Amino acid sequence: MIRRHSLLASLFLVLCLSGCLKTRSDLKKDTENPDSGYDTKVVAAQNEESQRVTEELRGEINRLNGRIDDLQKKNDTLTKDSEKGGEREAKIRDMESKIQELQASQAALIDALQKKEKEREERLQKEAKEKEVPKTEPADAFETAKAAFKAKKYDDAIDGLNKYLKFPKGKHGEEALFLRAESLYAKEQYKKAILDYSALQEKFPKSKNLPKALFKIGMSFEALGMKSDAKPFYQEVVEKHAKSPEAKLAKAKLK
Repeated sequence: MIRRHSLLASLFLVLCLSGCLKTRSDLKKDTENPDSGYDTKVVAAQNEESQRVTEELRGEINRLNGRIDDLQKKNDTLTKDSEKGGEREAKIRDMESKIQELQASQAALIDALQKKEKEREERLQKEAKEKEVPKTEPADAFETAKAAFKAKKYDDAIDGLNKYLKFPKGKHGEEALFLRAESLYAKEQYKKAILDYSALQEKFPKSKNLPKALFKIGMSFEALGMKSDAKPFYQEVVEKHAKSPEAKLAKAKLK
């Protein structure tokens, strides 16, 4: 029973694994090359943990197979035994009950294994697709993604912007990065949004969207329950971008 609980906990960990949120002093390290795929480490960790759980599931299934075989043999022996009828039948019923319980556990593990392998295959296909060189021209890819963002189709916008940002010399890199951050924020993926907003500050320190990006970093930290981490960003908006619309909002947050 303990081992089954451990397996379920491992499965839950794989589904929930999303990496540790960086503090402000760590953000620079993760934003030095935002176009190279900001969640690569997370995906790698997911793959590693998924592989570990898959192997553990297979091992548990094999163990149950052996246990079921042993019980089947003991059950066959009991049916041929010369014990008194009532006593023998009670043992047989008990043995059959144990076999059924193990078979049910085995079926659940097999189902979990199949789901895990399907998830892994889908993730590998997605990774392979993301690595494909886009066939559309950079400008076309950007405009398509921008239209998706305006239509509030944030998943489509993120996919399109990911493709566009693979072009190292795309002239819309600044806006693409900002729109991806906005899309992630709209989807409440605050950790990833923080990384993109921070990347905008690092790569495009004179961006017209910088006040909004800084304010949204603060808002993201607040949404994650980290108000103390939000304050420095509000203060930066007030001190360095005093004439921006976001400065008034930031002042209200600091009261």
